Amino acid sequence: MNKYRAGRWWLLFLILFFTSCSMDVTPSASISEDSSVKQENNRDPVITYVRLEDWFVPASYWAEDSQLLCGDAGPYSLIADTLLQDAPDAAELAQYSQGDWTIASNGAWDFFPQFVQTTAYSIGEQPESMWSTFFKERLAGLGYDGPVLVTEALTFHQKGKEVSIVTASNIRLDGETMADPKTDTGPENDVPLLYTLSALFVEGAAPAELFCHYVEIPTSKESGEQLGYTYSPLGADWLPILFGLQYGPEGKETLFPVYCNHGGELNIRNFKYTPRYLVCDVDGDGESEFIQYMDGASSLMASCAVYEIGEIPEQVFFLSLN
Repeated sequence: MNKYRAGRWWLLFLILFFTSCSMDVTPSASISEDSSVKQENNRDPVITYVRLEDWFVPASYWAEDSQLLCGDAGPYSLIADTLLQDAPDAAELAQYSQGDWTIASNGAWDFFPQFVQTTAYSIGEQPESMWSTFFKERLAGLGYDGPVLVTEALTFHQKGKEVSIVTASNIRLDGETMADPKTDTGPENDVPLLYTLSALFVEGAAPAELFCHYVEIPTSKESGEQLGYTYSPLGADWLPILFGLQYGPEGKETLFPVYCNHGGELNIRNFKYTPRYLVCDVDGDGESEFIQYMDGASSLMASCAVYEIGEIPEQVFFLSLN
């Protein structure tokens, strides 16, 4: 009798044990999967703005698990009334600053994960590197035979490689060593271009051009009268609006004033502006992108672009700011 009762209790214990294990495992796995899917499907929209001059422009907008700001978005006024209609305003968001740049976002990550060294170069202090070699070869291909001037470099490290965004330009808005219009009638080099170029240099990869803007400034009065600008003053209504670094007498690097009448000023006024670059993580993926901002004499000439950094930079978003 005791053996029978003991066996029956043992059998009952085994049935309850396996039933309990089955109930503990299966429902908990099901709840975990449902919770994960729920969180993913209800992700709040995340937007990141960057301040350009005195207003904020969107650089990334994640909603419904997709990037809404991609490709060529057209005029800003167009997306403001469509894609950004329900987006939070930049004034309502937390702001983060680095140097002269400010970001506004409802994201919660490190927007500046890399230390970026910014170096400005003067006419008398130029880097000896592959940067200058690249720009010299690029400008020689345009026929230019004047001095090449590196003006700025942003250098940082990403994925273990050194990365630099470098700008070269021979344009100045004021004359540090102005030519004397009474004695120096024009540059000595044959093709006196004004130029602004920038390129991405990634360690172990070929340089990739990011921006190129150039124009030849005539030295003869006949060409100047036709184009509206020249290195020679042609009258009281021809005024110097900017300066180009060229070769002067005895091959000396000299800033020559570029003279314009009204029509000429309209033609080359956009050469007063050079691209500006910000390295930051705009979308929260843990890796930096860079923003290229090009100001202009009017909003029709201004733009903002976002690039992913790689051996070949990929422009993922372009926005005209008119």
